[in-house]
Order: sequence, then C-alpha cells, then structure tokens
Amino acid sequence: MFIEVIARNYEECQIIEQAGNIDRIELCADLSRGGLTTSYAVIQKCTERIKVPIRVMVCHRDADFYCPADEYFQLKKDIAYIKTTKAEGIVVGILTPTHQIDLLRMEELIALAHPLAITFHRAFDLIEDKIYCYSTISSIRN
Repeated sequence: MFIEVIARNYEECQIIEQAGNIDRIELCADLSRGGLTTSYAVIQKCTERIKVPIRVMVCHRDADFYCPADEYFQLKKDIAYIKTTKAEGIVVGILTPTHQIDLLRMEELIALAHPLAITFHRAFDLIEDKIYCYSTISSIRN
C-alpha cells in the first residue's frame, strides 16, 4: 500500500517523517480552501530537511480550477521555483471554464516541471466525463 500524507508546514513534515512508513508528503497551505501553494520559505525548508519525498501543491484558487492569465503566470513562476528545491514533484491541475482539462496549458506546465513528477489534483473531481478525460491524459503521457 502506498501512503501519502498532507502537511502544511515543516513541523508537520517532521512528525510525518518520524512516524515512518510514509511514502510521500503532499505539501500545501490553507486546507480549509482545499490546499493551496505554500510559501517559498516553507517549500525550501521542508524539501531541504525532510528525507521523505515531497510533492508541492501548485494552486492559487479553491473555486473552479480555471486559471486566468495572471494566475497561470504565477503557477509557472511557482514551478520554476520548486525546480530549484529538492522537491520530488508537484501537484497541479487547471481546467477550462467548461470544466475540461486545459490541455494546452497543462502540457506547458508538465514540460516546464520536467523532470519533476506530476500529480493531477482534485480539479479532476469537477470533470463530468472522467473516462474521456482519462484517455486524454493518457495520450499526453505517451
């Protein structure tokens, strides 16, 4: 069984690491809003000092996962920063206004994040046709 635990800060990462048998930490802030990108200082400290692999949430809104241009620019800036740390990967997902995966921009984010691992986050829950979505994602990966 694969176990991933959410942490909001360095202290929680330490507790998770000390617990043992944890495969990965998802680092995010503001869980009351579904989990958003934490500060760069927290990302740096956690990825530098914690030995459990960490994937960092890259998200700045909790509503619909649509990403206007200014937020998209911030996502790219966040990913570029995360690549300078020892993070194992990122957790990201953006949708169109009609709740479909924004394929063009997701492809760009995936390319920008390389070689970091990618998890498509809970934006997936808003997609109505998940089977079509899955086949679309599979085609991107291949």
